[in-house]
Amino acid sequence: MAAAIFPAVEPGSALFPQLQQLREQITSDPALSVDGDTALQAELSPRRGRAGDMRVGRFYWSVRRADPALAMGFTARTLYYDGKTGVSRTYDFPDDPLMGWLDQDDGPLRCHGDEAGVQILRYIPLRRVTFRLRDAAGLPARVIAKTKAPRGLLRATRAVVATHRAAVAGAAGAGAGALTVPRPIRLNTRRQLLYFEELPGRPLDEVLPQIGVAEGLGRLGALHRRLQELPVRGLRVRMGAADWLAAASVAAMQVGLLVPSAARQTQALYDELLRAAPGDHGLLFCHGDFVPSQILCHSSGWSVVDLDDAHYADPLAEVAALYATLPHDLGLSGGPAELARQAYLDAYLRQSGQPLDTGRWQWFLAVAELLQLARRTIRGRAVPGEAQAVLDRIGFGIPQFPA
Repeated sequence: MAAAIFPAVEPGSALFPQLQQLREQITSDPALSVDGDTALQAELSPRRGRAGDMRVGRFYWSVRRADPALAMGFTARTLYYDGKTGVSRTYDFPDDPLMGWLDQDDGPLRCHGDEAGVQILRYIPLRRVTFRLRDAAGLPARVIAKTKAPRGLLRATRAVVATHRAAVAGAAGAGAGALTVPRPIRLNTRRQLLYFEELPGRPLDEVLPQIGVAEGLGRLGALHRRLQELPVRGLRVRMGAADWLAAASVAAMQVGLLVPSAARQTQALYDELLRAAPGDHGLLFCHGDFVPSQILCHSSGWSVVDLDDAHYADPLAEVAALYATLPHDLGLSGGPAELARQAYLDAYLRQSGQPLDTGRWQWFLAVAELLQLARRTIRGRAVPGEAQAVLDRIGFGIPQFPA
């Protein structure tokens, strides 16, 4: 099992010795083992020490298992290593390394009383919990609730409120084709809870086999552009080329550190991105994590959820991000993956009414591929040889933009 724990990390990595110790802790605890009935989330984040050396800054390995006998329907055990203290410890949900408020008697999971049904929809260790509430006092019969750190919760609230206002304003002229997003219901800052309406439907990635790849991804492309054209006002976050370059710099460092054999080529790619960075113009509203699982499909229409990270950016940045991740998101490869990508992109461009700006597209796609490679590597999803394959695919045909 040890070799399957962050398998892409090479023995030559400065973090490899620490990873080996963490692997031993994982393999010694049966509750942290992974099989066909478990869901895994993991992260290995490097940090620079005071002496300039690189070490593990934060590490977690979290395994979730369904358990209908429990009130919340599952168990989750997380091994967490804090690079600042050098201490590792295991946590059993709702105990969490950083979200200590989850397990409090008056915390978000217990404050609604025993009569309220709580169904966990998503648990991301250290970051957030999303759950469904049934028959909670003072709330509609079924609502979705989310808890996270105060700063992130306030940003999520601003994004949900601003997007819902724009969607409602645009619905009058759209008729049956109106774009639907969740309606915010209440923010409880003391308990770190945001409530919003539950929308009908199932995630697109689940229903795609029934819809068909070409039909489903075509609708997704048109929906994406319509979402970006919403006149959303009041968001504080804007992402320009400098921000994408900063993210690419971190990604290049992470890949190079964990996969030393790819370090030189990764740095060369970043240098090329820096040289060819485009100017900023035409920023539009962007979802922030636009993937098929965030689209709910229903006979009454499709809805877009999980708008926490919404911001303004070049729309092609988000298109490239989805284009790059689609094969992994949908579990596709080869011809089916390319069919899905092309159906999505063609429909997006038709909806926009504009031709593809090839130069900007190549630049943003290269950034998206690099960011995805880094995410897969630090989350333990990349496999040996993946970094080299991705870097070879990106190549160095990135055009130079005029100043």
